[in-house]
Amino acid sequence: MSDLGSLVEHNATRQDIANAFGVPISYLTAESNLANLQASERQHMSLAIAPRLSRRDEKLNEQLLPLFDPTGRLFLTSDDPVPLDQDAILAQVQQDLQYGVLTINEIREGRSLPPVPWGNVPWMPTRWAPTDVPRATGTNPILSPADAGDGPDNTP
Repeated sequence: MSDLGSLVEHNATRQDIANAFGVPISYLTAESNLANLQASERQHMSLAIAPRLSRRDEKLNEQLLPLFDPTGRLFLTSDDPVPLDQDAILAQVQQDLQYGVLTINEIREGRSLPPVPWGNVPWMPTRWAPTDVPRATGTNPILSPADAGDGPDNTP
């Protein structure tokens, strides 16, 4: 029984140390899955690392930079340590394309890709066409009549 007491004491000490430094306890256990570790990483970066970086930058700007820049124009700052949620970014881009918020060329410009000739018109369902656009039967209301042709020479 005396061995169990020291194990309980050791576990409490490990948890206390982890809490003191803002380290999620899931980093220190073997029973964590990938989703818990990813959530713990975001939490650790936003609640422990980011405030420490911000405080460090404040102190460097307050005490070190005036020695080298008496005008006060220079400053130090750190990048945001919180990782980007790639799934949320992808979902946002897909929604922007689906609802006509962005065009294909705007997305391509953000990725440093060359524009495509057909990428300046938003891709929206035809039932969402503006009411002030005349709608002909069997044609896309966004395209001009010259662009609505079926053949290579744009003849209907």
